[in-house]
Amino acid sequence: MSFWYQRDACSNNRHAGKQLKLKTGHGAFVLLSTCAVAAMAQDGVPPGLVATFDITQQLEYSDNPDLDTDAAADGDFYGRTILGFGLASVTTLEDFRLNIGTDLEEGRNDQSSVDLTNSFLDLSYERDTRNALFGFGLRYRETDTSSSVSDDDFLSDGDVINQDNATRESYGFDLRAEVGREAPIGASVRWSNNEISYSDTNDPDLTDTSTDTFDGQVDFRIDPRITASLTGKYIDFDTQGNGVNRETTGIGTALRLELSKIYTVNLGLGYDRIERSGDQIGTDEGFSGSIDVLR
Repeated sequence: MSFWYQRDACSNNRHAGKQLKLKTGHGAFVLLSTCAVAAMAQDGVPPGLVATFDITQQLEYSDNPDLDTDAAADGDFYGRTILGFGLASVTTLEDFRLNIGTDLEEGRNDQSSVDLTNSFLDLSYERDTRNALFGFGLRYRETDTSSSVSDDDFLSDGDVINQDNATRESYGFDLRAEVGREAPIGASVRWSNNEISYSDTNDPDLTDTSTDTFDGQVDFRIDPRITASLTGKYIDFDTQGNGVNRETTGIGTALRLELSKIYTVNLGLGYDRIERSGDQIGTDEGFSGSIDVLR
C-alpha cells in the first residue's frame, strides 16, 4: 500500500494542486477518506512538501533459508513486511529529499520474534542558482549477505563448501560545489566517501573497505559553443586486513564542442597513476583518451 500526499490536495482554491493517490500492493488494502487525511496533513506543512509512505507484505518460503550445508535442513515459511517513508521538498532553488525504510521478517525459524533487515537511509540537499551550486548527501544501508567459504579439507576429501552468513553495512557522504556556471571561467569540486563493514562472519574474504574520492574541474568557456576543461582526481581505496590497497591520481584535459543544436562532441585526454599495496605491490600508469558524439 502506498500513500502519497501533496499540500492543497483538497483545497477549495481552484488553482491548488489536487493530487492524492492510494495504491495497494501484495495483499495490503487500506481505504482512507482522502480529503480528511489531506486536511489533517496540511497543518504546518510548508509549500512544496511531499510525503510518501509505502507498505508491502509478502509471504515467503525457502527450502534452506540459512544456506545450511546439512542435508536435513528444514524449509521455512515466514512473512516479510517492507516499510518505506519519504519526504521531499522542491522549490526553484532548493531540493531536499529524505528516504528511510526497513524490512520486518516475522516467524523466521518458527519463532514469534520480528527481525529488522535491509534498513536504509538516504538524505540529500541541493541549492542550485544560476551561477553556483552546493549540495550534500548522506546514505546508510544494512543488508544480510552470504558467502562461500572453503572447508580446510575441501581439496583433499571432497567436502562441500561451507556457507557463511554476514551483515553488510555501507555508509558514506557526498559533498559537491560549483561556481561560475555561466561565467567565462568556472570550477567544480566533489568529495565522496564510502565505507563498507562486515560483522557476524568468519569469511576472511569479507573485509572492511574505505574509499575516498576527490575530483575537481576548471572550465574555460572560450565561446558559447566551445568549453575547454582541466580535470584532476585522487582516489584512495583502503582495505582492512586481506586485500589490495589502491591509490589513484590523475590529471586530464577535455574539450566540449557543440556543433549544432543536435550534435555535441566531447574530447578527453588523461594520465593516471595507480599505486598498489597490501597483498599486491606495484604501480600502473598510462594515458587514456576518449571521443564521444552525442545526438
